[in-house]
Amino acid sequence: MATVRSISRGLAPIEPIGATLVVFAAKDGETAEDGDGEHSPFAQSFIRRVQEPGLEINRLFRLVTGDVLKATARKQRPFVYGSLPGEED
Repeated sequence: MATVRSISRGLAPIEPIGATLVVFAAKDGETAEDGDGEHSPFAQSFIRRVQEPGLEINRLFRLVTGDVLKATARKQRPFVYGSLPGEED
């Protein structure tokens, strides 16, 4: 009897618990582009944006999303799952 395996593309679904953010370079069902340079559009934007002083984490990923959408002609949309509480740790 032959063994049959089902293989799908991408990562398994994630449901973060508590104060957790999980960020993907592309939304579910999409493929992240490699880009033409040393880094992918997502990595290139993240490296640049994470160095901006005082940038709040949610704002950081909104800016990264905008950068990636622009760099990929809206073909790739990063996605953030989870949430962070408003109070200080």
